[in-house]
Parts: sequence; C-alpha cells; structure tokens
Amino acid sequence: MAALDAGIAPIVRVPQGQLDMATRALDAGAWGIVMPHVDTAEEAAAIVARVKYPPQGHRSVMGALPQFGYRGIGVGEASKIVNAEMLVTVMIETPQALANAAKIAAVPGVDVLLIGTNDLAMEMGHSWPVRASENRRCL
Repeated sequence: MAALDAGIAPIVRVPQGQLDMATRALDAGAWGIVMPHVDTAEEAAAIVARVKYPPQGHRSVMGALPQFGYRGIGVGEASKIVNAEMLVTVMIETPQALANAAKIAAVPGVDVLLIGTNDLAMEMGHSWPVRASENRRCL
C-alpha cells in the first residue's frame, strides 16, 4: 500500500461481517480495520479471533508482510508485532449494540468503539436529516 511508503498506518473499513476482506486488507499492509454493525460481544470476539495471529487469534500466518517492507522477519516476531500494533475498531450503530457497548469494549483485542451516529439515530427512529440534538439524545 502506498500509505506505508509515506509513513502512514493504513486503516481499512471493511464490509459488514466480511472477515475475509478484513484479513485481505491486513495481508495487503493495513495496520487496522474498522468493522461496521457489531451488535454483540460475541461478534466482536469473532472479529478479533479472525484478524489476530495466534495466540490471540486464529489468522493464517504468511511469510513476508508489506508492513515490514517484505523483509524477512521471523514469523514469531512479526506476528507478535502485528498483534500488538494492529488497531481493531468496531462500529456501534444499533440500539442493541449501544446496550451491549460495555461488553463489546471489554473484549480483549477490541481497541476502539466507533459510534455511527447517523445509522444509530435512524435505527432509533429519528427522521432524516438527523440533527445534532437528536444524535446527542441517542448517546
């Protein structure tokens, strides 16, 4: 990814539930993923399990990674660094997700809860366009 050469850590928003797309983005050089519409701690745990290398997850290990300029770093060392530095962001966009936010945040390996204010407000029955005051009431 061109961002790596510019010293930028790429973060990729992947389609809802598309864990194969998340691992592809990470294999291509992303340092983080954003997964939309995560409603439960179980969903969040499944995301972490799929994007982290063992022992934190079950992602397939590959050889040289773009995050390291395709240099020959040992798999153990590379996996440890990627697991530690990867950003896992899940989006809270439904009333169910909002009710489960504390449990989702407690999942080991979840780094950020990103509130999708427009989707959340619409899911809660607020009309479009959503006003800032309606968003604040949702939160």
